[in-house]
Amino acid sequence: MDSNVGNLDRMMRIVFGFLLLSVPFTNFLTSDWIGQLMAGVAIIVGATLVLSGAIARCYVYKFLGINTCKVS
Repeated sequence: MDSNVGNLDRMMRIVFGFLLLSVPFTNFLTSDWIGQLMAGVAIIVGATLVLSGAIARCYVYKFLGINTCKVS
């Protein structure tokens, strides 16, 4: 499987993914149903970013024809 996510993009995805994964544990979003919904969305988006950064593959990039990985 070819990677289409470069090193800088991977690091940014992993960092922002973990930041989004930590949002529900801060308790400022979980007070009402909208906050709980936003916390759930943050978990899904954060996990997706961490996973795509870890495997260096983004299927949205593949669909759009974007490649940030340097070819050597």
